[in-house]
Amino acid sequence: KLSRKNFETDPARKEELLMIADICQRIPAEPCKGLRDAVQAKWFTYLMCHAVDRYASGYAHKEDKVLWPYYQISVLEKSFQPMTHTDAVELIECERLKISEHGAGKSRGYREIFPGSNDLFILTVGGLNQDGTDGCNDMTDAILEAARNIRTTEPSIVFRWHSKGRLKTKRLVFECIRDGLGYPSIKHDTIGTAQMMYYGRFSQNNNGATPEEAHDWANVLCMSPGLVGRRKAQKTRSEGGGSLFPAKIMEITLANGFDWSYSNMQL
Repeated sequence: KLSRKNFETDPARKEELLMIADICQRIPAEPCKGLRDAVQAKWFTYLMCHAVDRYASGYAHKEDKVLWPYYQISVLEKSFQPMTHTDAVELIECERLKISEHGAGKSRGYREIFPGSNDLFILTVGGLNQDGTDGCNDMTDAILEAARNIRTTEPSIVFRWHSKGRLKTKRLVFECIRDGLGYPSIKHDTIGTAQMMYYGRFSQNNNGATPEEAHDWANVLCMSPGLVGRRKAQKTRSEGGGSLFPAKIMEITLANGFDWSYSNMQL
């Protein structure tokens, strides 16, 4: 009988592959239960978004806030997918490698301007929570430690600086910069929140940032704070968020997932 259980002879690797298969069977259709679930769900979402959006560099969420509940479950409580802080750092290192190898098709002019670059992906961490408490946590530290260890150029990192931020995390920020990585860039948390509130006043369809949303801003590319969440979209250098290729999406859909005009392969 053919079974995924019969192909790997090394017990440790076999157990690891079965765990990966279980996660990929459930995620992201089902809610995440632990940190491995959360990182895998985020990776699948990343791939889907960048399959339909040609250029979408900002992450429309605050990375440490999204992953922190699952870090608590897996690292602190060890109630599901138990692991150590070092294991959590390694997960983020793996994610950084996957993002770095993802790549994107670019024109010759773009390649000459940004040789060796990917799509300028940028994570946002730090700052305050909606209730005014410090948003830095052990997950923030894991993200920064992974960046120092794996030393990939992408994703870059934005750190929302606030006087309430804990010194341990700020020290990691400065160590990353000292190591010559070129990030994190440091943005003033209070000014970013105030900017979101100010521009929200001019929305013609009540789609501007609410006070709660203003405290959850994430950077758009390397410059300005933007909205996060599922119901409102970030803005980028090109108004609207990127360059969608609906004709290409339809072509692949009608061909049952076969890309005949570009890669000549089944996707």
